[in-house]
Order: sequence, then C-alpha cells, then structure tokens
Amino acid sequence: LFGEHVQDRSALEDEIGRLSKTFEMMANSLKQYFNHFHSLAYTDALTNLNNKAAFTMTKEVIESEVEMGRASFAIIIMDVNNLKHMNDFCGHEAGDKLIKKAAESLKRIEKRNVMPFRVGGDEFIVVAIHVTRQEAEQIRRDWEDGLKALNQADDGIECVIACGFAFGEKGYDLEELLAKADQLMYEDKKARKAVRAARCAEAAGKC
Repeated sequence: LFGEHVQDRSALEDEIGRLSKTFEMMANSLKQYFNHFHSLAYTDALTNLNNKAAFTMTKEVIESEVEMGRASFAIIIMDVNNLKHMNDFCGHEAGDKLIKKAAESLKRIEKRNVMPFRVGGDEFIVVAIHVTRQEAEQIRRDWEDGLKALNQADDGIECVIACGFAFGEKGYDLEELLAKADQLMYEDKKARKAVRAARCAEAAGKC
C-alpha cells in the first residue's frame, strides 16, 4: 500500500508539473499577443514610428508633468512637402518612399526622451521632454543634418520638410505651444513654396 501511495503521489506531482508548464506556455503566448496588438495600436504601419494614438497618450503624460511644474518641453511640428504631387505624378510607391525617408530622418534623432510620431499622411511631430532650449535647438540641427545627408542619396527623391519649433519651460499652456509650433510650420511651408516658385520662374525665363 505504501508503494502504491508513493506512485500515486509521484504521478500527481508529474501531472501538476505538466499543467504548470502548460499554463506557463499559455501565459507567455497571451503576453506575446498582447505586446503584438499593443504595438499595432500605437505604431504606424508604414514607418514603424509612434502613431497619432501614441502621441495622444504622450500628451496626457506631458500635461500631468506640466501641472506639477516638472517638465521642460520642446516640440517640432513637421509637414512633408509635395506628397500629393509625388503620389499623383510618380505613383503611391514613390510617395511611400518619400514618407519613409522623412521617417528615417526622425529615427536618427530618436532617444528615450526624444520621440517622433507620424500623426497624419504627411504630418510628423517630434516631442522632446526634459531638455533645455539649447538642447532642443541642437536636436533640430541634428535632424536637419540627417535629412540633408539622406537627400544626398541618389534615389531620385528629394525630401523637403517644413517645420515649426516651440519650447516651453514653466508656466506654459501645452495647447498654446502646439498651436505656436503649428503656425510656425505653416509659415515655413509658405516660405519654402515661394522660394520654389521663384526658382521655377527663373528657370522658365532662361529657356
């Protein structure tokens, strides 16, 4: 009887061990699925940058930091020029390449506290948290240098991006800061279009 009891206990322990491993595998699978769907929810499919939903969530974190007076914050709002022209005359594949080049320029400055987002078809935002104005301006210069280097590639696609930069330290309104950056971006876009039009007119006059 004692031997049978030992065998039964051993079999029970084996069954418990098997069930434990099964539950562990199920838990790991569920965790992988959760991480996968979480990534899909907050990642732009074309560029693998953070998407608009991720930006909305980040805004909420920044707002709470602002309320506690702890966050210095810089934002760059960007708009890729000529995407519609590229799509209409060169095809959507070329348009996608243009967007990917813009995204690559942003990935080159990405850090733990410097986060790029694609928030629309040709719209991007870079958020830098807990930086000084000098650090924020250096981030912008580094991005400009990276984009210039990418545009030197012989792929027939020039990526021109209008941008607006704004910085807030203490006692600022986040929405006002976003609106300021947005307005500066549109002014930059208008200026770039005027320069392009002048060059086209000059080139036409020489023909």
